[in-house]
Amino acid sequence: SLRIAQAEEWRRDRLRELPGTTALLKRDVIANDRTLFARIFDPPLRLMVAIALLVGTLVVGLIIYTATVERQREYGVLKALGARRRSIVVGYATMALGLGAIAALVAIPVGVVGAELQATQIAAALNFDLADRTLPIGVLASSAALTVGAPLLLKPGVVATGIPHRGRDNHPRF
Repeated sequence: SLRIAQAEEWRRDRLRELPGTTALLKRDVIANDRTLFARIFDPPLRLMVAIALLVGTLVVGLIIYTATVERQREYGVLKALGARRRSIVVGYATMALGLGAIAALVAIPVGVVGAELQATQIAAALNFDLADRTLPIGVLASSAALTVGAPLLLKPGVVATGIPHRGRDNHPRF
């Protein structure tokens, strides 16, 4: 194996001596191709992931918002009975984290499988072998954190501030 590598390097060096030629080893060509494909496919894939995360976050946020608006009367009754704002906010946060966790349990495995299929299909279409199909732990951790935490950022003010929602008739609704 070492002799073969030395022979390839010797041939490359001999070819480079010819004027107007550029010679690369097979491993250099493969590395250059990987770099090129990463530059070409990385931005669109990151954009698709960002859009999917945004849409998923909005869906979960809308579910939480709808549940919160529907429960505003209950929150008003709880406040009238002496419940503290903190206990209502903790209930809201628990609901948001629970829905986010359920969304993460569904979305992350589906996303990993989808990414694997997409990468395999692109590689097959380009007649290219993937050297590594594993996702870095940072990608999985950040996906989980964003999926679980993002719903907390969407509309917590309805519960936290206790501002009533005004319906069409412009009367406060709790």
